[in-house]
Amino acid sequence: SLYNTFVQPAANFLATFLDDETKLPHASYDLWEEKFLTSTYTTALVYQALLVSAELAERFEYPDDAVRWQTTANMLLKGSSVFFDEDRGLLRKGFILQDNGSLTFDNTLDISSLYGSMMFGLAKINSPEIQQTVTQIENILLDRTPSGGVPRYEYDHYFASDPPFLGNPWLITTLWMAQYYVLAGKPEKARYYINWVMKHSLPSGVFSEQVNPSTGQPLSVTPLVWSHA
Repeated sequence: SLYNTFVQPAANFLATFLDDETKLPHASYDLWEEKFLTSTYTTALVYQALLVSAELAERFEYPDDAVRWQTTANMLLKGSSVFFDEDRGLLRKGFILQDNGSLTFDNTLDISSLYGSMMFGLAKINSPEIQQTVTQIENILLDRTPSGGVPRYEYDHYFASDPPFLGNPWLITTLWMAQYYVLAGKPEKARYYINWVMKHSLPSGVFSEQVNPSTGQPLSVTPLVWSHA
């Protein structure tokens, strides 16, 4: 009952809100609501949304929709190689298309680029893109503060601490690393970070958004729906 009123218009928007030059989604704000760009995360999410929409179209016998959305998804997958930074060996945050047609890259190491790509199928879990990005996260971001855990991205100054670190550990991003280790067949590592999150919950079981990198105390919104989800 929702196909014509929800699935079809939503998927048609996703399939057309694309840049003619890059064949990738137009710029929008990233999931942290901070930067305006074409991000790796958003592209991965749009890719998966189009695949699911194509499956629904097949199920409800709208073959033209299915072909159009599957074709667009394939185009996004083909163009997604632009998101890998060969110099740093990681999935970059994204890029901005300039008026002259050039791309200005944001090569920030952002854990959402890993999460989006692995969870929404833009890259396989054992691909060089995922593996090299994980290596960089482990070397640069993971457990690099006295409190442990992992921040959203390098040089994250939101609720910056004194002394400063590359960023405060967030509960949801640490759980994303646990999800990676589950998919990579490393359950003990996954268990470690799940236990880390439990350790940093309040006695009531409430989860905060992030924790102080020095003391491990809750920071920012508490409880945070996203952390609990």
